[in-house]
Amino acid sequence: MLTQPVWAVTTGQLFEDCKPWANNGFSLDGLTKAQRQRAVACFMFQSGVIHIRITECRDDELSTQAFYDTSIYKPTAMTQKFLNWAETNPDKWEDVANPSYWIMGTCKE
Repeated sequence: MLTQPVWAVTTGQLFEDCKPWANNGFSLDGLTKAQRQRAVACFMFQSGVIHIRITECRDDELSTQAFYDTSIYKPTAMTQKFLNWAETNPDKWEDVANPSYWIMGTCKE
């Protein structure tokens, strides 16, 4: 078995990474070095979600996959979707970030 480093992030950690960037109009200008680094981590996380899930949406398909996949293609839009969800679900902040929670039903967005 190969060992490899894994970076699992909780919902709360991802929220803390993303929120300053969103509050700054999704601009890195004016953020501290630490905030910029965390904004890049947020951007990469959301970009990865998009990259993996966007290819599965089908306009004419009504299946379970349409609830867990997305047609959102902008990391900023995905980040805002996450932040909106996270703010209304603080009970999930200690859990590992699970994109299926905030992308459910976004195949048509």
